[in-house]
Amino acid sequence: MNLKKISLVILFCLPFSLASKMIVKSFNVEIPAVLDFAISPNEKWVLTGMENNQAVLWNMESNRFKVFPNNSTSINALAFSNDGKYVAFQSDENMAKVFTLDGKFLFDLKGHKETIRSLEFSPKSDLILSGSEDNTVRLWSATNGKLLKTIKSHIDPVNSVGFSPNSDSFFSASEDGYLRIWNLDGKLIYEFKDHESPIMDAQFSPDGKKILTGGDDGKMVLNDLVKKTKKVFDAHSNSVRSVEFSKDGNKILSSSEDRFVKLWKISGELIFSNNAHEANINQAKFLKNNFILTGSDDGTLKLISEKGKILATILVTEHGKIVYSEKGNFDYDTEKLEELLFYHPDETELDIDSKVFYQVYFTPNLFKNILNGSEKDFGRLEKLFQSSPPPEVSVKKKILNGKKIEIEVSVCDSGGGIEEIFLYQNKILLEYEKSKAVRFTTNSKCAIKIYQTSLINGVNSFQAASTSSKGLMGYSNQLTENYSEELQAKQNLHLFIIGIDKFKNKELNLEFASTDGKKIRDKLTQKSKSIYENVFVNEIYNEEATKENVFKLFKKNKKISSNDSVIFFFSGHGTVKEKNYYFLMSDFDSNFSKTAISSEEITDLISEIDVFHKLVLFDTCESGGAWINQVDSTDFSLGLISKKTGVSVFASSMEKEFSYESKKIGSGLLAKSFLDALDEKGDVYTANLVPILSKKIPELANLILKKDQNPSIFFRGKSFKLAEN
Repeated sequence: MNLKKISLVILFCLPFSLASKMIVKSFNVEIPAVLDFAISPNEKWVLTGMENNQAVLWNMESNRFKVFPNNSTSINALAFSNDGKYVAFQSDENMAKVFTLDGKFLFDLKGHKETIRSLEFSPKSDLILSGSEDNTVRLWSATNGKLLKTIKSHIDPVNSVGFSPNSDSFFSASEDGYLRIWNLDGKLIYEFKDHESPIMDAQFSPDGKKILTGGDDGKMVLNDLVKKTKKVFDAHSNSVRSVEFSKDGNKILSSSEDRFVKLWKISGELIFSNNAHEANINQAKFLKNNFILTGSDDGTLKLISEKGKILATILVTEHGKIVYSEKGNFDYDTEKLEELLFYHPDETELDIDSKVFYQVYFTPNLFKNILNGSEKDFGRLEKLFQSSPPPEVSVKKKILNGKKIEIEVSVCDSGGGIEEIFLYQNKILLEYEKSKAVRFTTNSKCAIKIYQTSLINGVNSFQAASTSSKGLMGYSNQLTENYSEELQAKQNLHLFIIGIDKFKNKELNLEFASTDGKKIRDKLTQKSKSIYENVFVNEIYNEEATKENVFKLFKKNKKISSNDSVIFFFSGHGTVKEKNYYFLMSDFDSNFSKTAISSEEITDLISEIDVFHKLVLFDTCESGGAWINQVDSTDFSLGLISKKTGVSVFASSMEKEFSYESKKIGSGLLAKSFLDALDEKGDVYTANLVPILSKKIPELANLILKKDQNPSIFFRGKSFKLAEN
């Protein structure tokens, strides 16, 4: 299995029609084979073993992930403990490492003389089994990594090991064709020689009464240990790489080097067969009873329904995962992956960048949505292009005097209408307006808009964009202008804080929204005093926080220079209505237009502040009562705020999750995590918040509240310093 270093493109799913493909550009990106993967007992995490020596742990319900680097060999054996607290994976030719789920190294498993091919924790999570190319099976303590027993029985490499469900025995399956079952003392209980070729994988049934093997001969053999019967499946035309029982023991899953994944009834009847990958399928596992996950040498994982339909493709990288579905929707863990995606319809020379269709098909937590049946179908991109093509956009520049520059934006209707117009400077939103505010030139389908702005030190890049009526975005050419001036000795920090825990409707009252705003004000003022010349605070709380007053708060501030930094903190209640996110004001009375601020209005407020260092924090809480759930599209709306403004947005929870505050810590979880992040040793930058908040918020939710809460993070723009410690 060779690492696939792609120099041009990799073809993936079919978002246009059956003849069209989603493509990932590579820019020297390595697309390694997926050699093995394991699913956590709570079915929220996947640990993926890659051919590029990386083990990548990724979350199925959020954008959280962790890379375990610095391994000296491909990762072809890994396992979760049954209690979900630990992971183990082969890290060197003859050694495995054990970590906690949050990445803390515990110990090495040292003793094998050759490569480890299989690992498994016992059901009680107190023991670890390993099988190796040195022909031995070894039993280890899962507490301290101490070697407890070595079994030298096979004459060829041991490809598969596993415990019985009650932990009183284990099996070893080898390339010598033998399957042996042992008690924990190492005494042989059963021996089977059902294959005339190497056994590649094996598994006990959930009740421990049967054992299944898959061989290099393409056969599966099911042995009933109680009835002493045997059933042979002519399963595949090539080597069987993995076998697995369903949780109820009534179905069998197999994958093969013939590139097929197959689902069987225990009786031997084939339920479906799917040629799911472009290369060997190394692993296939049941997921949440109704789904199947596969991993292949082609570098991808596939999510497949119980009826055999491919639902999504997953690409795992050192920057997290990319997920794209058969409906054309996509998601990714970090913005570094965004530029790799584009669409390419067959029989054309057109490559369509993902930013063109981002507003339509970007679906945060797509994997989770597919699993719970809530994925939306927005239609094929090909049809959208026909009915609502993106506008044609161009820009011209004119230097006025000193650091002032004039940008002329021309937007022409291509047949899909003109909905919104954006102007970006160095990828940060400078101007934003709805098409209703733009005048079209006489007898023309084009609108011309002129903007004036200031240049900053260094390279200034300008680009305009505009959306059609159905959300497809057209982009202009990019202009650049260099500018140089003496830098100010220090810049200023501006805080815009809105905290609401007292509402007109008292059932909505919270406890810590306003307190959190003041804590963040005080901590940032203290921690940033050596970084900034001044810290200007713009804050409004509780009864004063009406829509009119919030707008006045933003409009009145004229002290902001383009070199300054701005942090926005919204703490209170937030919800979604008709795919639009709303932050509720203190006088909220269900009249969203008058007593709530929409995501579009928030975008306007943020973009009107002409600086390049911006950070937005949404700690919008559900108090624990039953009034409003943060429902579908919360992440989508906040993601669009980040995308449109070009700034980083941190939200306290994902869609369909509540955000919590706790009396034990006297704060909302995002506020507490942010405050703790500002106390981290050394210099703290906005980029540092990504791993800290991604880890801290779920930990606090689980430890203190016994709840699930995962932040939504959209990191864009330049990282800037928040604190010096």
